[in-house]
Amino acid sequence: MLEAWRSDLAEITGGKVLNSPRHATTGSACFCALSLATHRRFLETWEQLATKVLPMRNNGVVDRTLKFYPQLDESTLNACLNFLPDAPEVQGEYQLNRDRARLFIHFIAQPKPWQGWTRRAFRFFDEYVAVVEWACDQGFDLPTPFPYCLRRSNKTFLRMLLPWMTLKPKLAKRLTWLR
Repeated sequence: MLEAWRSDLAEITGGKVLNSPRHATTGSACFCALSLATHRRFLETWEQLATKVLPMRNNGVVDRTLKFYPQLDESTLNACLNFLPDAPEVQGEYQLNRDRARLFIHFIAQPKPWQGWTRRAFRFFDEYVAVVEWACDQGFDLPTPFPYCLRRSNKTFLRMLLPWMTLKPKLAKRLTWLR
């Protein structure tokens, strides 16, 4: 995998890559804080690599048929972080969970909070809702009408639905399996 990453980047950059990987582990693309002013070339190369290896079909960001880039965003990011000489430094420790007043939201779980809540996500209900309320207060347009599941006034009822919301995807998967 590493040699494929290095080779693909060498092709894009005209050979301006490191000979060996910079890291012994991989990182998540769920959160990157990069400055366009400082990291423009890095971001452009990351985009070029993703475009180069993106298949013609659209299977989404996770495509296990891509041998060297099964999770396109993370695989290409890690290729760039490992082999580009001007790659930004990677922070050694995740720190976004230390201060609840500083917020990073990543909607990886199903259901999404605007569709329903899982027990794990619900503990951050107030923080999620505060972001949406802030966006509305700023006059930002929402992609849909204000979702029922993100209304502070519905918090008690939504808490009562948690067992069902946790069970619902499991039941749906089983029912699909029975077909």
